Amino acid sequence: MLTSWGTRFGLLATALIVSGAGSSPEEQLLALDKAWVEAEVKHERKAIERILDEKLLVTFGSGKTTEREEFIAAILSEPVAPYEVVHDLVQVFRDTAIVVDHFGTGLKANVTWVAIRRNGQWRVIAETFSSVKAETK
Repeated sequence: MLTSWGTRFGLLATALIVSGAGSSPEEQLLALDKAWVEAEVKHERKAIERILDEKLLVTFGSGKTTEREEFIAAILSEPVAPYEVVHDLVQVFRDTAIVVDHFGTGLKANVTWVAIRRNGQWRVIAETFSSVKAETK
């Protein structure tokens, strides 16, 4: 029973984060990003599905583009270690937002994602990864 209540609480918390009741759009998007990382690490399919729009397109540094279901399947197919996301830029244009992040220690990638707000909820509709080259001095 504890697992069931824990799952229900997690789903409710994610729904509140995605809708962002009572906070600025920028705060809502940063909370969404945090919930997204947590859902990936914990393999919470329902939370991931709420965060990622049905029309999601993801483009990897290799140039390969994939759709939502294939992306979710890849996330759930193997363990995801906890990771840090550093927010470089959050731009909001009414019901559309662009977020530029990079990953913390050990992960050499930037990610730019686009979210749209429908019915008061932010959902990620596009994500693009790019490689980060080692700094030269």
